[in-house]
Amino acid sequence: MRKSVIIAGLAAAATLTAGGVALAAQQEPTGSPSSATSAPAVPRDQAEKTALAKVPGGKVTSAELDDEHGKQVWDFDITGTDGVEHEITVDASSGAVVTNKAGDANDANDTDTDDTGLEDGGSTATSAPAVARDQAEKTALAKVPGGKVTSAELDDEHGKQVWDFDITGTDGAEHEITVDASSGAVVTNQTGDTDTDDTDDANDTDTDTD
Repeated sequence: MRKSVIIAGLAAAATLTAGGVALAAQQEPTGSPSSATSAPAVPRDQAEKTALAKVPGGKVTSAELDDEHGKQVWDFDITGTDGVEHEITVDASSGAVVTNKAGDANDANDTDTDDTGLEDGGSTATSAPAVARDQAEKTALAKVPGGKVTSAELDDEHGKQVWDFDITGTDGAEHEITVDASSGAVVTNQTGDTDTDDTDDANDTDTDTD
């Protein structure tokens, strides 16, 4: 009888201990999420104007909402009228310029394909696109009503200029939308693992882009 009582007591203690460990695991913090997922106090357009003021006449080729040391920042890549690349970071809370980096003056005349990233005769993304970013962005946002653009970049795909947008939907889903910088048409629309082809060729079912 005494053995039964002892065994029952040990079983109860084990149950309580397991419950305590489970509760502690549930309450243990897993780390705060990146603040870049929340809406910034300073919108992109305002931050972009601040960045462009540092490079008069420059063209924004990339804009991204990022998280640096727990603070939201806007990262801009800007090409100056002299061809020099500038990397400017703007505080998304205060609107102040945090960093302003410019490449060497020789970068504008550098024809080394390894440094410029040119491929198969050179990237056309260095020239001004026919479709401006604002226009392409409106087209992309039409695919994600109420969404917020967190990244915009002028890129080169298969010798054609495109605008690549990362957009967060109202439901938190991430969307990657590519807009043709020549025609303004949506080329790809990816949501998570889902890829929706928005090209005009309705009969093309080949998803291999190589």
